[in-house]
Amino acid sequence: MDSFFFRPTIPILVQVIISLAVGIYFLLPGRRLRKQAQTSLQDRDSRFHALLEAINDALVAVDEQGLIAAFNPAAEVLFGHSRNDMLGRPLNALLPERFRDRHGMAMSRVFADGQGSRVIGQALELPALRADGTEISVELSLSLLADGGSRVVLATIRDISRRKADQEALRLSEERFREMADLLPQSVFETDRQGVVTFANRLALEISGGSQDGSDQRHFLDQFLPEDRSRAAANMARVLAGETLSDEEYSVGRQDGSIISIMISAAPIIRQGEVFGIRGIAVDVSGRRRAERLLRESGEKFKQLFQKYQALLDNIPDAITLLAPDLTVVRSNLGAARLLGRPVTSLPGQRCTSLWRGCSAAEEGCPVLKSFKTGKMEKATTRTADGRSWRVRAFPVVNERGETVNVISHSRDVTRQLQMEQEARRSNHLASLGELAAGVAHEINNPINGIINYAQILADDARVSEENREILRSITEEGERIANIVSNLLTFARARKEKKTAVSLCEVLAATLPLAGAQLRKDHIELRVDIDPHQPEVLAHTQQIQQVILNLVSNARYALNQRYPTTDKNKVLHIYSESTVEAGHTLVRLIFRDSGTGIPAALLAKVMDPFYTTKPVGQGTGLGLSICHGILNDHGGTLKIDSVEGSHTAVAIELPAQVKGPDFDEKNPDY
Repeated sequence: MDSFFFRPTIPILVQVIISLAVGIYFLLPGRRLRKQAQTSLQDRDSRFHALLEAINDALVAVDEQGLIAAFNPAAEVLFGHSRNDMLGRPLNALLPERFRDRHGMAMSRVFADGQGSRVIGQALELPALRADGTEISVELSLSLLADGGSRVVLATIRDISRRKADQEALRLSEERFREMADLLPQSVFETDRQGVVTFANRLALEISGGSQDGSDQRHFLDQFLPEDRSRAAANMARVLAGETLSDEEYSVGRQDGSIISIMISAAPIIRQGEVFGIRGIAVDVSGRRRAERLLRESGEKFKQLFQKYQALLDNIPDAITLLAPDLTVVRSNLGAARLLGRPVTSLPGQRCTSLWRGCSAAEEGCPVLKSFKTGKMEKATTRTADGRSWRVRAFPVVNERGETVNVISHSRDVTRQLQMEQEARRSNHLASLGELAAGVAHEINNPINGIINYAQILADDARVSEENREILRSITEEGERIANIVSNLLTFARARKEKKTAVSLCEVLAATLPLAGAQLRKDHIELRVDIDPHQPEVLAHTQQIQQVILNLVSNARYALNQRYPTTDKNKVLHIYSESTVEAGHTLVRLIFRDSGTGIPAALLAKVMDPFYTTKPVGQGTGLGLSICHGILNDHGGTLKIDSVEGSHTAVAIELPAQVKGPDFDEKNPDY
């Protein structure tokens, strides 16, 4: 720092002696006075010259004509000119050409202003010219000496080229240091012992809002929030006492008013064994803290989602298991534990063959093994040693490389369902047999009655022998037995009417939609329901109406998925109700409108025909609308379809409202 502030000057005593000597030597007027002074100056002259020789700074005296009147040895060394060469020459000879005119005018002003000149006594920096033509930087200090009417300017000159070079090197070094500090991703700062910031890199200035030159003298503690300021002050005192602190977190206010969290590590600045200040690094950890907070929130959300997911799985009555490639259970739901009669915690690690013992779909027939091999969904119906039947579907779980790493097995106990299906098939067979029996009974009934009558007539004839009469009685008895069999067949074949009850279509719909809601959400279908809860009730079989609703929802879902395979704002199923009066009768309508593919006009007349379907092979039987039509017809209602291909389909269930008492179904066998 001394090199910045040191300004060399000639000691006052030396200046006085030189001034007196030069003044006496050059300014005594007249030959008589010089002669008188010559003797008195002899002693001083020798001392003066000795002094000129001893002074290390260059001394140059200039008279009012701008000519050099004195040139000491130090000046000879500095400029490379001899004293004899320079005496009587203009001072401009020691200056570069470009400065000579300006310097001449400046010297004139010095003599004109005298001691009031602002340059007298000031340290001036300017370039000078050596004898070899090289330029050097010098520091110049001027003194004005006067005696009577004569004056000279005494210039003290020092070569500061080395100092200027050192200053430039220092400036470049400081500039490189700042540039390097500004490239750091952390805030770097220094303070003095009082806490005033003496250095801050770019990031630190962005936080504190200070100036780069440090002119604002900001205190280190000013940027801390009040709640952290006392702790920061205490830690600052610890560092000034010689400690090194790491990762101290604080909240600070930025220049823009925002608040951030920073982590500071600081150490004392020690010079010659004394602590001069603090040097530290501050890292903005706000992003990290936000990330940690988001991670915690995300973890909590994931935990909640997992709990909901697990609760959902546990409420599914079917067995759902996650299987490893070696067919051991990784996870399972409570449904699996209930169906297998084991604690859920005992299932992980068990092989599926030990849980479903005696499975009929072993080895190559196992859908889980197939799914591991094919990477596709596989399914099968199996039986286990306990006599239960299972409908199994296996879904592959793949990693980012497309490799199947696990398989999810969904197993449903369909023992009762298969039994019911068998019973239904038997019922269908019996129904067919009943229809056949009815036809046969009608064909047999008349002839057998004739046989019985003829046999009775013959038996009543007196001419018939007792032996033949006995035969005729046997014929009559056997005929009546056949008639009884026919009567039983007719009784079996006679259709039975189930009793209908008064129901609200709104309530039936509300009970039915949850059965299809999950599938609609999975397919990203928006369900809009606008039902008047005050609509009249209808007489109906609830289960049959539910069957109709589910069928119509399924058809709408298929049409929407065909037109919009993915999410779309127009993928909407709208269910709404209407009431109208026709021919004095109140009719209740439930309308299912979708914006799917629609039905070609040429096919509208056929869609309710049995076994007719617009779906691809394997995706429809052609019985859905036919059955719906039959059910509604049995209820005295109708099924109406309005559709435009590529636009929409609206299917309306129309049923007569109940207008009589609750015993209406008993009085009218058609209901």
